Amino acid sequence: MTTATELPRYVRLRNWMAEHGITDKALGEKLGTSGTAANKLIRNDTMPTKRHQECLALGFPSDLLPHPYDGGGSRAKAVPFFPGLASAEQSA
Repeated sequence: MTTATELPRYVRLRNWMAEHGITDKALGEKLGTSGTAANKLIRNDTMPTKRHQECLALGFPSDLLPHPYDGGGSRAKAVPFFPGLASAEQSA
C-alpha cells in the first residue's frame, strides 16, 4: 500500500491543491500568468525563487513546491555575426 509520503511531490501538491480548490487557472491569475504557465512552474523540479516566494505567500507548503533556483542557462550566449558589418570594419 502506498502512503501519502511515498507519492511523488507533484502528486502530493496536486492533492493539496484539490483539497483547497486551487486550479492552475486560479494560481496563474494570482501569479499574473496563464494557467498553463502556472502548471509548468509547479510541475518542474525547480522554479524561479521569485515564484517560489509568491507561492509561499499564497500558503503553499514549501515541501510540496519545486526547489527555488535562479541559475542561468547552461548554454553560452551566441555572438551574432553580421557579414555587412564585418566587411565595413575590415575596410576601415
